[in-house]
Amino acid sequence: MSRCYNCMKEYNDSYDMCPYCGHEKNAAPKELYFLAEGTIIQERYEIGVSIGNGGFGITYKAWDRTLQKTVAVKEYYPAGLVNRVPGEKRMIIYSGNREKECMNGKIRFLEEARNMAKFNTHPNIVNVYDFFEENNTAYIIMELLEGVTYKEYIKQKDGKVESEEALRVTEAVLFALDEVHKHSILHRDISPDNIFMCSDGKIKLIDFGAARFSSLDDEKTRSVILKPGFAPPEQYQTKSKQGPWTDIYAVGATLYRAITGVLPEESVNRVEEDLLVEPIKLCPDITQNFSNAILRSMALLPELRFQTTKEFLDALHSQTNIRDVRKELQLRKRRRMFSISMISLVILIGVAICMNVLRQRKRSAGVLEPAEVNIWVYADSESAIDEKKQMYEDALAEFSQDYPQIEFNISGYLTAEYEDQLYKALNTGTGPTLFECTLLDNKYYDKCANCEEVLEFVIKDDYYFLKNYDKYYPSKKVMPLSFSVPVIYENTVLNEAGDDIKSLLQKGQVKVRPDNYATYYNLYEDGNINQFDVLPELSSLPDVGDKCKQAEELFLTNQVAGLIGDTSFYGEVEKNMAGYFKVNFLTEAGTVGYFSNCFSIADDASLDEKAAATQILVYLLSDTGQDVINIQNDKGIPFNKNVYKTYIDVNPQYEKLSKTFDKVIFAGENQFNLIRWNEKLSDR
Repeated sequence: MSRCYNCMKEYNDSYDMCPYCGHEKNAAPKELYFLAEGTIIQERYEIGVSIGNGGFGITYKAWDRTLQKTVAVKEYYPAGLVNRVPGEKRMIIYSGNREKECMNGKIRFLEEARNMAKFNTHPNIVNVYDFFEENNTAYIIMELLEGVTYKEYIKQKDGKVESEEALRVTEAVLFALDEVHKHSILHRDISPDNIFMCSDGKIKLIDFGAARFSSLDDEKTRSVILKPGFAPPEQYQTKSKQGPWTDIYAVGATLYRAITGVLPEESVNRVEEDLLVEPIKLCPDITQNFSNAILRSMALLPELRFQTTKEFLDALHSQTNIRDVRKELQLRKRRRMFSISMISLVILIGVAICMNVLRQRKRSAGVLEPAEVNIWVYADSESAIDEKKQMYEDALAEFSQDYPQIEFNISGYLTAEYEDQLYKALNTGTGPTLFECTLLDNKYYDKCANCEEVLEFVIKDDYYFLKNYDKYYPSKKVMPLSFSVPVIYENTVLNEAGDDIKSLLQKGQVKVRPDNYATYYNLYEDGNINQFDVLPELSSLPDVGDKCKQAEELFLTNQVAGLIGDTSFYGEVEKNMAGYFKVNFLTEAGTVGYFSNCFSIADDASLDEKAAATQILVYLLSDTGQDVINIQNDKGIPFNKNVYKTYIDVNPQYEKLSKTFDKVIFAGENQFNLIRWNEKLSDR
């Protein structure tokens, strides 16, 4: 039997063309450098006809041998930077500067795949099934969409569509963007080209090639990626404050184009002289409110636009008056003048109160004397050290503004050398004021100050585990900032039958990360580890054999269907297996978790240094500190309950996580014993 590489149906070998669609057997590709029909990549996907190509890639129909269905394959092929011998798979990259440009483009191409794969369950975002590097290039495997782009659809409708139809498309796009923005990602390329009208009536957002993470709203250098007519002014700048309002401008411009039939003037030209015609003048069948909502979404000043997709959607459906941009600006100016007047009045009344508050603060550590605080952290590589130092500098940026009299210096060390250098420094009086201690033995506790004062500056009920701080750290010499809990990762393709974990264990299809052996031992070997200062002798434990050896590698390379691990490993799994893995939360008692990003204060530091170090830890527990460490840098699950809610918004697959907390046991002060026990076990 032969497969038709156009309709993907099978037919008798004796035919020279497909009896179903008439496609010629062994047809030559449209361009010499396209992959030939029947080419197999990743030993799984059979390449079919090309269905699109642009400056940076070629899209093909393909047959997925594993899932037995037609998919779309997007191949990274930057024209002018590469070439390919006709009939060959491997891409040839030109040397010199073009090689570097090509490699950077490939990184962005794979980043697009990772961004899209986060939203595989969303009905209005194209699904990504797989992505990988091969043949000196990279590929994204996506669902095959049947239909036309919104741009082509508008063209078919003689250049513009009815307002009701345009509203339906806009609602779908805003619904998709709502989910994208929850993950702190901006699409940055919304236009009729990147909205797809499926034959079955669905509307899909496609092409995340320009998407960027937007967790930091400060001015950050970003590449200038835009589509004239649909990009707001801030997108023309390499340094700009971008956010959801950036995408909202593009959605508004797309709606404007659809109902008026007119491409909006480029926003940078509008800055010089705004000649944008009101939508209602070009499309009289819409209401004034609807017209004003579109104009507000396309305001040149970001603060005048709707700040969220929900605000824009509510405005489009609003029956109450939506102020146009001019009236909104006037109203805000009046509010500002009123606020200034009120502030002037309140200042006079508040001076005495402020002086009293300052006197009260002076008696506490809230107002600090000048001090220099040396902070030590560690990581496994020089690049990781630089990243960690930058992370803590970002987390303490507000601290520097509030306490300019405090200088802090962050030093980083390689993990392998850290322990020896720290002990030596603490014993010679040359050690840091504040130091990371997650993986350290409690033998240094006599060199550490009491951390309990940190808890006097926070509301314990606003944090997980801090109400039981004394239980986990009776010596009170350590302050943790994050934690991880056990989970089971599942390869949904390999476990297509949906077997439970015990069945997979019996089949040898589940591995155990060495750090998480205690959880495996408790749940599946009927163990009872809950007193971490008295751990079982290794000789008394069952032989785990290959359950721990190469566990991570075997799982990430699709050789086993399950992995018992913890949430700290999620980033690696998502990076390597986006689109075909699932996280299973352990609800049985006996699961073992870890505290992370733990710090101690040196006991021989001066009183002023200790007070400053205490306030630094308070800041690292604040909303800002916890956000930078645990959301923006993904270094753990936040203790801070308020930030945890955002963490769930960013990582919706963790929604059920909090229901498992009461089942998890933490080693706390004896965490070092458990870590070393796991290491000895994995070396056995």
